[in-house]
Amino acid sequence: MELVQAPFGHEFLQRVIDKANAGYTVTSKKDVKHSPLDYSTWMVKPLEQQQADIEEIKKDVKAEYVAYLESERERYQQLLRQQLIRAQEEKDRKAAEQAKAKQMAEIEKEVQACYKPLEIPE
Repeated sequence: MELVQAPFGHEFLQRVIDKANAGYTVTSKKDVKHSPLDYSTWMVKPLEQQQADIEEIKKDVKAEYVAYLESERERYQQLLRQQLIRAQEEKDRKAAEQAKAKQMAEIEKEVQACYKPLEIPE
């Protein structure tokens, strides 16, 4: 629907006639306003224009939805990437700790092999 309004009656009537010639119709769902310096009514667009508007809206909504899906996909990929990086870092940290513990155990074994147990006389 489109609002047609004018401050003067003749101007208002001419605008309504122009819209009617373009295929618009006056709607019965809204009141026609006849106040001093304020004449207005709502008019319904022609069916072809309504269909064109609907197609344009569908195209815009689809474009917005596709953009949203692409942004969400990118966001989830980034989250997964971060999660995998953290998991790999944790795995590497544990492997480094185990290697360090193994190395320390070998060093301790070598140290113990160099010295015999301490014998203290009584």
